[in-house]
Amino acid sequence: MKKALVILLAVALVLGTMTVSVFALDHVDGDTTKVARNTTDFDLSFDTFYLDGVSHMDMGWGADGAANEKIEANPITGIHQNLTVRGWMGLKETDIAEIGYKINGGEPVFDESFKREAEGPVINAGGEMRMEVLVPLLQNEDPQLITVVAKSVDGDIYEAIEFSINGNYGSGVAPVETYGAKAILDNGGGAIGTWINAGNPSAAVKFTTAGAFNAINLGIYWASNPTVGNGPKAEWKCELFKFAYNMENTVAQTPLKVKEVVSDGDNNPAFAFDLGEDMPAGTYVVKFTLTNPEYTESLQAANEEAPSDKKPYLVLPKIDNPAAANFEYQNDAFNIVLNAEIVDGDFFVANPENTDVPTETIPKTGDAAVAMIAVIAVLAMGAAVVFAKKRSF
Repeated sequence: MKKALVILLAVALVLGTMTVSVFALDHVDGDTTKVARNTTDFDLSFDTFYLDGVSHMDMGWGADGAANEKIEANPITGIHQNLTVRGWMGLKETDIAEIGYKINGGEPVFDESFKREAEGPVINAGGEMRMEVLVPLLQNEDPQLITVVAKSVDGDIYEAIEFSINGNYGSGVAPVETYGAKAILDNGGGAIGTWINAGNPSAAVKFTTAGAFNAINLGIYWASNPTVGNGPKAEWKCELFKFAYNMENTVAQTPLKVKEVVSDGDNNPAFAFDLGEDMPAGTYVVKFTLTNPEYTESLQAANEEAPSDKKPYLVLPKIDNPAAANFEYQNDAFNIVLNAEIVDGDFFVANPENTDVPTETIPKTGDAAVAMIAVIAVLAMGAAVVFAKKRSF
């Protein structure tokens, strides 16, 4: 019995000291403006680079492929909303469980929507899956280090691709990160589910923050596309409201910020809503609305025998509500990502309770007239008493 107990204790100690390994990248001479690729642990290809939803091809940097060379030849400067790394990867010695990113060496952010199915030629080249990693950028002009990472099925973290924008992040003292991506549900929302269409033209969420935020992003969304025949282009908007009393009253007010979008299919353009200023800690409502829900076009999809009348739609990344006290939804629950202030403790906190809007009691004209007559009558009586007293003297 004692021997068994000793064995159990030894196993527990070994398990307690197990840690996740991180396989890091090295840059030649510490120059992070050069794109580093981990070809030791990966078979991979960095094919396409997008800046604020525009591909390097459309920016005039050259043909698709070898995006690492295009970045090195075209230094990226200024403030941008997001960038996307597109290509494929496969770990040589194990399998990939998740794909994500890090900013300035921070904690990795993973999302199912970053993974894409690989086809035959990619698989033959050693690729396990395609990737399309959308990275929300910090809203300043300091050097930012972008790292694409993969988590293996064993839980280890492998750095795959890394480069900096706005200069060499590796030189001097690294800037202090004060903002970062904060989703309602980390790694959530990779599945189609929260539909916005003619029968249900909007969806909203109420939340309360412990810190400021300055951008609202979607990791992914889906929308009708006339090119493939599943519906007209979706016209929609995202509105930010300061919460007032209850959801119904809130969305009846003038929004703080509005972004209008015309989509050309799924995640096109990528949705990144720069608010232009810091929204202070507080309670807010974000609402998505389809603005052309009744518009109809006769379209034919590939699997249909004939055209039919179709209306536009928008689909947000559906999740299970992680905390009913923190998130109140109209329509099904969906995920959004804020560029949020880094705070001690939870960023999303419990919402205040909904309350009825107070009603103002405004006297009617008749009531006011009666009240005035009564006042005049009292004053007249007082004057008569004074006059009577004067006469008695």
